[in-house]
Amino acid sequence: MGGAPIAAPPGRGLRRAGVILAVVGAVLLVGAIAGGALLASAGIGGEIDKVRDAVPVSGRAELDLEDGLDLRLYREVGTATPDCLVSDEAGTDVSTAFFGSSTISTGGRSWTAFQAFRTVGAGTYSIECGSAEVLVAQPLSPGGIVAGVGGILTAIFGGFAGGIVLVGGIVLYVVGRVKAKRIAPPPAWGTPPF
Repeated sequence: MGGAPIAAPPGRGLRRAGVILAVVGAVLLVGAIAGGALLASAGIGGEIDKVRDAVPVSGRAELDLEDGLDLRLYREVGTATPDCLVSDEAGTDVSTAFFGSSTISTGGRSWTAFQAFRTVGAGTYSIECGSAEVLVAQPLSPGGIVAGVGGILTAIFGGFAGGIVLVGGIVLYVVGRVKAKRIAPPPAWGTPPF
C-alpha cells in the first residue's frame, strides 16, 4: 500500500516559477511606465501651464487677479531691467521684491525674472513698466520639476527592472519546458522498474 512517492514531472517547478516571474515582471513593467508617465505629465505639465498662462505686458496693463497669487515679472534676456510699479484696485502700490535667476522660454524667446509680488485680495491690478515689454507669470515650482524628472526616471528604471524580471521568467519557463520534453531512457532489460 505505501509505495514510493510519485515524482513531479521534470521541469514543472521551473515552469511554475517562470510563469510567476513573468507575471510579476509584466505588472512591474506596465506599472512603472504608467505610473512614471502620470507623475511626469502631472509635474512637468503643471509647470508648462504656468509658462503658457504668462501674460505679456507692453508698458501698462490691468489684470484681474485672484487673492494670494505669487507672481513674477519677467524681462526678455539681454534687455535692461525695467522699473515697474504694481498697484491694486484702490491704486495702492503693492510691495515688490527683487527676484533673479529664474528663466523661462516661451514663443522662442527667453525671459528672466526680475521682480516678485503677491496679490492681497482679488481684483484688478495695474502693472506699469514704462515702455518695456514684460511677462507676468507664476513662478516655476521646484517640486513640479522634480516630480516630472522623477516620473521619467521611474518609467525608465522601473520599466527596465520589470523587463528584466519578465525576460527571466520567460527563460525559466522555456528551460522547464525543455526539461519536461526530455524522455528518460528506458530501464535496461532484466532490471526491476523501481
